[in-house]
Amino acid sequence: MDSAPQNLDVQELAQQLCVKALELSDLDVMLEDYQRERAQLIQEINKLKALLWEHAGDAQSLARLGITDASLLPPPAGNL
Repeated sequence: MDSAPQNLDVQELAQQLCVKALELSDLDVMLEDYQRERAQLIQEINKLKALLWEHAGDAQSLARLGITDASLLPPPAGNL
């Protein structure tokens, strides 16, 4: 009779293990999606920055336009 409760516990543990493995798999997919979307956004941001620098010119021109955010300023010469 002692083997029945142990059997049930083993089955329950196996089921919990499967559930957790599925949750982990779902999180892995979500993480991959996040990383892909993040990389795409970084590329888009860099393209937009390059266009901004191309059209505005230098940091003084950006300042005249009211753009003072350091992350939007062009890199120093030689660091392109």
